[in-house]
Amino acid sequence: MSSNNDGNEAESESIVVVTSSKLYHPPRDSDHLIKDISLEKIEEADEPESRTTSAFASRPATTKAPAQRSQATFRSSSYKQKIENESEDEENDCPPENVLITELGESFYGESSEEYDDDDDVEIHKPKKKLLPDELYSKEIENGAEYDTDLEDDEKKEEKATSPKKIYIQMCENLKVIPCRYFMAHIEKKRLIMRYHQFSDDEIRAISKPLWNNFHVEKLHLDGNWIEFSGAKYLSRMVRQNDFITELSLADNRLGETTEGTQEVCRMVSENCILKKLNLSGNCFSDRDVEILTNALEKNRLLKELDLSHNNFGEEGGKFLGQFISSNDTLEVLDLSWNNFRNKGAKEIAIGIKENVRLKRCNVSFNGFDMDGGKVLAEVIKFNNTLEHFDISNTRLNAECAAAIANAYEQNDSLKSLNMSNNPITTSGALAVIYAIKLNNSSILELLELAEIPVIKDFEVVLKEIQEMRPNFKCTRGPVISTSNTKSVLYEGGNKVDFEKIILSLKNK
Repeated sequence: MSSNNDGNEAESESIVVVTSSKLYHPPRDSDHLIKDISLEKIEEADEPESRTTSAFASRPATTKAPAQRSQATFRSSSYKQKIENESEDEENDCPPENVLITELGESFYGESSEEYDDDDDVEIHKPKKKLLPDELYSKEIENGAEYDTDLEDDEKKEEKATSPKKIYIQMCENLKVIPCRYFMAHIEKKRLIMRYHQFSDDEIRAISKPLWNNFHVEKLHLDGNWIEFSGAKYLSRMVRQNDFITELSLADNRLGETTEGTQEVCRMVSENCILKKLNLSGNCFSDRDVEILTNALEKNRLLKELDLSHNNFGEEGGKFLGQFISSNDTLEVLDLSWNNFRNKGAKEIAIGIKENVRLKRCNVSFNGFDMDGGKVLAEVIKFNNTLEHFDISNTRLNAECAAAIANAYEQNDSLKSLNMSNNPITTSGALAVIYAIKLNNSSILELLELAEIPVIKDFEVVLKEIQEMRPNFKCTRGPVISTSNTKSVLYEGGNKVDFEKIILSLKNK
């Protein structure tokens, strides 16, 4: 720019850039239409003679194009003229003329602004805003892809250092035993079944340690590993520490050979608060252990399934177990098969089952109930209305016991399966039972097992009639023979007699 004045006064040039989103409404006779803008401080040039100044000298290198249409106005004036303009602008309440206007309202152009040619199509870059440390941190948190730390790596390292596999390998190295590949492959699965591996005490110790806080394994089976007191000590501590194992099977070990082993089992059962299924069959428990064992079982209020089969419980064991069964209200499945219950002990067991209000499945097979115990078993069928599956096979029941059971079944409406196999009830007892099932209109029995018990043809006739009424009913039985000592009573001239005559004939035999 060049000055047209006489040069007696020093002149200076000022460029001011202002922006505003408000619209300014000047008087109608104003020559300029601009927005209501804020006046920034005018800096005087160091050299008054200089009349040329770059319009973008104090601006960043790049700036974003204004959102609305804009127009830049450049004014150059002398110092006097500048002062006069400022006074005049103050009177008119409008901004000075020596400004660069970067934003104007839409009313400036009216409804059609096509006649104005500006530089909106020119790409202008605005510098990125410098964020404060707190803002920068928040921005990085929002953008997870760009937020990278080594926290995840530390967590992975810690997880590896405490993983069950790492703990197991370290224990094997310390105890100088060979790691079990199957255990390592299944330690992070829900089911861990290791039967008949013949583990030593040190191997049981190595297995127990990584299971302390393991949250994967829910079912643990260690059947047939010859676990004695030393191994029981490590397993007991593990089961008491672990909060995820709900099913534990320690069948066919030697936990009951010593009193110390039984005590460890009792601690494990009484202190574990989530165990729901426990298998202690085949562990040499006897009447010596039954009192402390039943006391421990009474403390566990969540146990639903218990297997004490294949042990050596006798008359004393029947007494304590009968009391435990009678008062327990959580057990739903109980297996006491293959023990030495006789006489009074067997009767106590039967009484406990009769008084129980929760059992759904019970197995007392391969015990010596005999006639007295068999009659109490008949009372179980008569009075227990929750039992659904009852196995009394191989319990030395005779024909009189079968008659008592047949008579008791007349009032039963809960049994779904009844197993009386391998009992000397004769063809008469078998026929009495099948008649009772036919005459019970409320019966829901689906399976009757009479394996190895011979039957006569009349039994087949009654069975066919039942299956016509209830197609889902099934029955297993022994061979069909042609003669029976009750045939003359059951049939008189080809007509069937009532059920009471059958029972009477069995009692009078």
